Amino acid sequence: MNRVARARGFTLIEVLVVITLLSLVMLGMATAMRTMGDTETRVDTRLARIDKLRTIEHFLRQVLGRVSYQRASSLNNTAPGAAAPGGVSGDALRFEASADSIAWIGIMPARPGMGGRYFFRLAAEPSGQGQDLVLRHAPWSPEQAALFPDWASAESEVIARDIASFSVEAQAERAGDAAAQATWSSDWQPGWPVSIALPDRLRLRITDAGGDWPQLIVPVRVTAITDRANSAFVIGGGGAR
Repeated sequence: MNRVARARGFTLIEVLVVITLLSLVMLGMATAMRTMGDTETRVDTRLARIDKLRTIEHFLRQVLGRVSYQRASSLNNTAPGAAAPGGVSGDALRFEASADSIAWIGIMPARPGMGGRYFFRLAAEPSGQGQDLVLRHAPWSPEQAALFPDWASAESEVIARDIASFSVEAQAERAGDAAAQATWSSDWQPGWPVSIALPDRLRLRITDAGGDWPQLIVPVRVTAITDRANSAFVIGGGGAR
């Protein structure tokens, strides 16, 4: 009888139970593998985003962190307080910041065929799919009559695509002149209203489809060769205030 029972094999119910269990195990393994694949994709996307943010932050710190301290009077050979060519005040610094843009003279990071002092403008500009964060630049010229060149004809670099918002805030411990000192606030404020002094630091807020970027706070450092208060010997035009 035992030999007959052993030769009989598995019943149909037993086979169905085994098949069901194997199907559940395979389904669980497929779900786990798909979850691992999705997780890896999300991790890769996040890492790529972090690398992108780091690259952009490093570049912006380079170009924003080396401001050329130049007044319209010194660049156009006009007396302080007098009107420079083009109707620009002789006391005006070549630095402007509104709530959504920055324009300044700075040092272009060394690149093949480029380098030295440039006019820069960082702002959000319309694009086919929304708006991009664009850095425009043009070679610096002491003969430039207006504060800045015609940005529409300047070269451009897209820093970030499809951004949702871009804002600029500035902060300084004190105002540039005594007249503004009485109403001066050292808190963060949109743009920079003082035309005869530089802020101590800038804060950039950027948002894209992936959410808010980490706040980028950049100290505004003056290249030593253009700082009127600096009298030290400078090699290469670098330095900080």
